[in-house]
Amino acid sequence: MTVCAARYDQTQVKAAGNAVIAMLVLYGAAYSFAWSGLLVAYAVEIVPYALRAKGLAIMFFCVNAALFFNNYVNPVALAAIRWKYYIVYDCWLLFELGVVYFFYPETNGPTLEEMAKIFDGDQAAVGQVDLDIVREKYDITLEEREGVLLD
Repeated sequence: MTVCAARYDQTQVKAAGNAVIAMLVLYGAAYSFAWSGLLVAYAVEIVPYALRAKGLAIMFFCVNAALFFNNYVNPVALAAIRWKYYIVYDCWLLFELGVVYFFYPETNGPTLEEMAKIFDGDQAAVGQVDLDIVREKYDITLEEREGVLLD
């Protein structure tokens, strides 16, 4: 997109401008599909239940601050440095990628209780469930459970 924007700025060729618009639409769709839903899902997954409302409030505040910044700063920056602003944005995206890669724990696989222990340590407030007691209380046998899953 940066190259197409530079080419359009230098040559005013309509095809390069159309390519920029197409890439902006594709970027927006990919961002919305991949990252937007993860903001809420990841925050809910890593914040303990007792602090979930406060954690989501902080997350949504940060999202709204970023949206405010983008709505008011991006047009000024684009007008001032034109297509070169995309390079600034590319650098910011690389920074975000590094932060996510190096500092966000992987949440695929561990249970919520295990995630709580990753973030809160061994003092995490998680409940212990004895599956034998649950099976006894509700008279669930392994065969019945497998039959429900297979039906």
